[in-house]
Amino acid sequence: MSFPRALIAAVLTLFAAVSAVATPVEPPASGKPITILLLGTHHLHNPGQDLVNIDTDDVLSPARQRELEALGDALLGFRPDKVAVEARVSTPDLAIPGRLDPDALASDRNEITQIAQRVAIKAGLERMYGVDVDGRFDLGPLRAITAEPGAGHMRQALAHATELGTVMAERVNTLSIPAYMAWLNSDAMIEANHGFYRTLVRVSDGTRFPGADLVSDWYARNARICARILQVAEPGERILVLYGVGHVHWLRDCLGTLPDVELVHPAPYLEAAEQMLSTSAAPVDASASIRYEVGVHPGTELLHVINYLARVYGPPVKDYDYRRAVDAWFGHLREHPAVVHARTLPYNDFVELGWAFEWPGPVLVPPEGFAHLTPIKGEEWLHEYLRLAADFAVASDFAGFFEAHQPDYARWTEQFRTRLAQVDPLTELADFYGSGLDKTLYFSISPLGVVLKANIVIDEVAPRHAHYGPILIPFDPRFLAEGDTDAARFDYLDEPLANAVWHEATHIALEQFASGQRDVLLDIRYADAFSRQFELFDDPRLNTYFFVHEVLSDAVAIALKGQRFGAASAETHLELNEAMGGTLYRPVVEHLQRAYVPHRAQRDFRAHLPALAAFISRTGDALPADPQPQTD
Repeated sequence: MSFPRALIAAVLTLFAAVSAVATPVEPPASGKPITILLLGTHHLHNPGQDLVNIDTDDVLSPARQRELEALGDALLGFRPDKVAVEARVSTPDLAIPGRLDPDALASDRNEITQIAQRVAIKAGLERMYGVDVDGRFDLGPLRAITAEPGAGHMRQALAHATELGTVMAERVNTLSIPAYMAWLNSDAMIEANHGFYRTLVRVSDGTRFPGADLVSDWYARNARICARILQVAEPGERILVLYGVGHVHWLRDCLGTLPDVELVHPAPYLEAAEQMLSTSAAPVDASASIRYEVGVHPGTELLHVINYLARVYGPPVKDYDYRRAVDAWFGHLREHPAVVHARTLPYNDFVELGWAFEWPGPVLVPPEGFAHLTPIKGEEWLHEYLRLAADFAVASDFAGFFEAHQPDYARWTEQFRTRLAQVDPLTELADFYGSGLDKTLYFSISPLGVVLKANIVIDEVAPRHAHYGPILIPFDPRFLAEGDTDAARFDYLDEPLANAVWHEATHIALEQFASGQRDVLLDIRYADAFSRQFELFDDPRLNTYFFVHEVLSDAVAIALKGQRFGAASAETHLELNEAMGGTLYRPVVEHLQRAYVPHRAQRDFRAHLPALAAFISRTGDALPADPQPQTD
């Protein structure tokens, strides 16, 4: 069997192009892959240089700019170290000359400016990289083929391109930019775009193979682009690549097969951008409010009693009326199986599982899951904990105790409700978020409690109560005007009450704001000696997630404290955190004050979350490396 010379040349060119990229690439010595997010686009400014040109409405319009801002914020969640684009440069390091220009966003319609430069500026980068190369794309020889079936294949390819362009034009002018980009970068659309080249390769008259020659040239160009992308990337770096969508299939094929490259699909980031856009489609509601209720939850109080008897914790006051009442009623049950079982708890946060009980009862409704508590104690242990707690409730007549103290609970609930209305911290919090909350906050008065605690496991533990965001409010005399007392009270002072509400409600809010973009927080790069104190899980991403959860909640409280109670109050709070080793709080608070608060009328807290996450990662990247242990 013989093969036409043109086809052999095309195959050899393809082989050479691929070899030129693949041969020198080996897994990096550091073991860290290059992570690449490849995003396909069309030319937003329509320069008329493509086979099919798409007419796009004005991307400088306010509506399109808002869409591009959401796209930029979402892509920022990828945390790029470098941004590479379809531009040709002659610099040795492929850096595009000149500084990034934020003012160009208001005048330049080019997608490199509107998408790539926008992300680079948000990420704090100083330059972008041009990785494009010259290449031939001459359809003349293909159009010269008049013999069938080659000519028919040419007509079919051109019809395919025209139809695709028509659909693209319809979509881009009816969808938001993030939704359009998600459609354009879907696997089905990338494959449909590639269908043009699959058809072109058949354009031949039996002796000439201009279709194969063009496809060979196109593949060779993309192989060289692939090589240039690798040229600008260092092991462990994260590279955002913005390129014409016609290149994506070929670049995926090249980059996705390399052992030292992790190719990231853009779909999650584009979906996050669309969700950001939908949550901020209307102007920020200055009248947004946060709903709340105040009560004493019997399930959490039951577990407080069990954990107290197990000495998992001790209330801050050694001798007061309610503690004496608990000792008198339950003290004889210190060896009950529920109490013995609870002695292995690492801390008291597990009382949030009390929402698994229904009252009157208790009637235990087995949880569907335990969220982040599962890797700490295991599902079997946690189910047994709740089963034994139900037995304890019966053996101790907990229902009788709870009923006997209803007058106390009613008094304490009214004290806290009155002070909450007077201090009114939730109005400021809703204004700070730029939105209300999906959940109703449930302030659960805990006269035997020891720590403020937001319940973020309720969606799994008790999905029937998922409309609540419970917050435990313990008895703490430090929050009272007179200090120590032997009688439980909840008429707390303005500042500690506001601080507690701002901090714990932000834990609830972060779970809402992270919905649809949880990887934005999970992927944060940050570690210092202080953050390592939060390492409870085998998964380092989960450890970072909960550390950042705590930092952001306190940072919001500090920022609001400075607004309401003065800079000295916020500074004292920061200094206390820093005295414990928490150095991240101050830069996060300063970031909120500088980059978020002045613009929150246009972009709420949820929409700002990717920028905030990227800022924390950059702060972490700037930390000195941990000192290595010395060896003899």
